[in-house]
Amino acid sequence: MPHKPKRVLLEGVTGVLRSKVIGCNTLEIEYENGNKAIRYHNTDVITMLPNGNTVLTSGGWRTYTTKERLNRKYRVWSEKGIWYIKEPATGNTLEFFDGITFDGSGKLVGEAKTIDHVRIKAVKKKIAAYIKLVDDLIQIPIPDDGDCWNCRFNFGNGSCLESHLEEKYIHGSVIYRALEEKGYRDPALIMRMGVKQSIKDALRRYFTKRLLPEVQAK
Repeated sequence: MPHKPKRVLLEGVTGVLRSKVIGCNTLEIEYENGNKAIRYHNTDVITMLPNGNTVLTSGGWRTYTTKERLNRKYRVWSEKGIWYIKEPATGNTLEFFDGITFDGSGKLVGEAKTIDHVRIKAVKKKIAAYIKLVDDLIQIPIPDDGDCWNCRFNFGNGSCLESHLEEKYIHGSVIYRALEEKGYRDPALIMRMGVKQSIKDALRRYFTKRLLPEVQAK
């Protein structure tokens, strides 16, 4: 993974009092409002508030490295793609969710959330079936004006993508956006070359991140 300089990691971030690099693409930041944070890429994954509370989030990026950054302060792990966390005060196992908050004594603030495992299984099955469509493509479609406009202009959201799964509607724009988000500098090249495994991996990650934010995207 390329190492981004601090100025790039701080682009668009306001109210920074001081900051320092503490790891690859990772900053320790102190804000003017009194918040202190561990920032990975463009997400404050750990935010320590002046009142003693600490807020944790993956920013929607349930990746191994995001989990490792959270583990610098808390015990976070995954089982079958689902993230869990130890409540520091009690040692109880909780299902992790973005925005989970602990007070200064390590107790959960607010209510614990329960993950709908039945829904996760059903959506995973739909995503797997959708990914298989790539194998049947004689030629990878390129983005055009006939595609879903939400995907064409990068407004892809949950309801939009869920409808694609139901209709088994695979088109150039959704493939392009998935490859782009996966980090390919030239998604069009991958599409022209017809590298189906790369396309399938990108689509799986893209749909999982948006439709199953509670699941670690591979």
